[in-house]
Amino acid sequence: MSPPPSLLRAPIVEAVLDLDCDLPADYRLAEPQEEAKQPHAVIDRVARALAERYPKLRLRTSRGVTISELIRSEPKVPAHRALEAVQFVQADERQLVQWRSGGFSFNRLAPYEGLDQYLGEIERTWHLFVETAAPRFVRSVRLRTINRIRVPLINGEPDLVGSFADAPELPAGGRLRRLDFFQQQHAIDPVFGIGVELVLASQASEAHAVPVIFDSIVASPALELDPVDWASILEWIQRLRRLKNELFTQTLSPACLERLRS
Repeated sequence: MSPPPSLLRAPIVEAVLDLDCDLPADYRLAEPQEEAKQPHAVIDRVARALAERYPKLRLRTSRGVTISELIRSEPKVPAHRALEAVQFVQADERQLVQWRSGGFSFNRLAPYEGLDQYLGEIERTWHLFVETAAPRFVRSVRLRTINRIRVPLINGEPDLVGSFADAPELPAGGRLRRLDFFQQQHAIDPVFGIGVELVLASQASEAHAVPVIFDSIVASPALELDPVDWASILEWIQRLRRLKNELFTQTLSPACLERLRS
């Protein structure tokens, strides 16, 4: 596996680590009578424990619709909100941890200083999650990194060939002018069973460059890890990290990597 590239201009805009878990049947993020409005008493205790580093609390909800139709009557479409996660957010809003309905997440926005910088805090907050949520097993580990790479323009066209090892190309012998592009790939590492999803997508042009989002997700196969066995969890995090770094260095061209190093 390739070592992590040393980049002066690291293009990561967000990194997310998800630990999906089997949780007890009585695990609650909100009080039943105030779903998606009032956090559960345990979450209140977590908020107090994290208040020094994460003073802001947010509730992430989803809106669902249930459709029922009665004979000779109009369909009824009641909407309901479900609480998906409680987010504990730093004052500058660049870092947060989440107690989710399905597990634990750690999010870091730019500036991103490398995973080693955050592993201690991930472990600390994970142990608090284990203490308060009592997960039975860790079922999957997932690492997502979203990069924003500025691709220079040459004669008004983004230099994709000079920026990516396997750049998307247009047919018709160069007669067409590219407006935007979206490329998605799914793969698997047969050695460890790691699933991979890669996305390259252009954004609106800026002065002298076109921003391209390189979104990579690497995910473990189904696991059954003891939540208190941090060493085994960390082993999977590092395994995903090594593959993520390899995908990054092999997706970008040597010229693009050099631009990011200088």
